[in-house]
Amino acid sequence: MLKPEKARELFSDYYEGRLDSAMKGAMDATLYADRELKSDYRSFELTMQALAELPEEVIEVPQYLSTRIATRLEEAQAKREQSWTHLLGGWLRWRNVATAALALMVLVSGLFSINSDARTNVAGLFGFDKTAAPASLELVTGPQGGVRVMYGGEGSEVRITVGGKQTVLKAERGRQITPLENPNRRAVAFLVEFAGKRSVVVVPGTDRSPRRTGEGNLVEFGRALADAYGSPVEIRDANTEDRYAWNLAQTQPAEAAKANLGDRLQASVKELRSEPSSGTLTRLILLTPNN
Repeated sequence: MLKPEKARELFSDYYEGRLDSAMKGAMDATLYADRELKSDYRSFELTMQALAELPEEVIEVPQYLSTRIATRLEEAQAKREQSWTHLLGGWLRWRNVATAALALMVLVSGLFSINSDARTNVAGLFGFDKTAAPASLELVTGPQGGVRVMYGGEGSEVRITVGGKQTVLKAERGRQITPLENPNRRAVAFLVEFAGKRSVVVVPGTDRSPRRTGEGNLVEFGRALADAYGSPVEIRDANTEDRYAWNLAQTQPAEAAKANLGDRLQASVKELRSEPSSGTLTRLILLTPNN
């Protein structure tokens, strides 16, 4: 039998069949004995299936530096303050639009260095404490807007899944930033897992959709909201397979979310502060269950 926290950390490996026979047996026994944990795993399973149903498209994306460079840059900048970026040429063709977005997100994570005295931000997945030794993660924005995952805690890891493809980012020394980049026309949904917690983060594409009505699951509603208003959406601790019908007639995304979700979920606005600090604010629509 496994402790619930440990079992939740293994959801992804269990779902993708990466556990050895002994650990799989322990997970089977734990899920059988713990009804609440089994329900949590079922929600995770449904979320993975929903994310895997994103449409396919061939696009081109730029290739950037690797994630490990960000850590080296942070250590160097602690000695001499500077900001810089390098862009490598070359283009790759990707079959799946969501896979392309994930590849860009992972490869570009080495693009930004972080000041060693970076401030704590106010919104995101789990709240980042710059003084805490334990692993921590937060959603932030950047000088040009967008959504970034800032994480730290040596030995911890962040799992980001999109279109059924998962990338594991291992934290080293200091803090690292991985942008959730989406160069595509339509919104893309990322499943972010960290320390047994999960959120779906929907990043809008480059174009706004004129379509304001539709129906589907909660992830599809989040994508429709991002496509219509250009605002990122975070779905936290909610059943993503619940069905909704929507008519996005409101002028503001938060108003639209509240009007179409009713009492089923709570919609609020969170401001993502910029890291490194630039004064830029990105407003994210947060969807959570009503307690």
